[in-house]
Amino acid sequence: MKKETLNIQVGTNELSLAADSNVEKEEMGKTYLHRERAFSTFRRNFGFAESIDTEKVSASMDEDILEIRLPKLERRSERKTRRITL
Repeated sequence: MKKETLNIQVGTNELSLAADSNVEKEEMGKTYLHRERAFSTFRRNFGFAESIDTEKVSASMDEDILEIRLPKLERRSERKTRRITL
């Protein structure tokens, strides 16, 4: 897959990957011509229990390896105490 064909979308609790691939191959021999075309689509959705900080998500591709960093959203541990009257 080429990185130009990748589509990455991220939400608070989900990540969607999609890519299209179009390969055309042509071989010429002494007395023949052979031509192939292949088209494929890839789609994958991932759900997460923890919320993702969508502003800090980053992706890179090096030597055909896709790396996506998804930092967790920092939780503010605000514990509210309330009084219950009887």
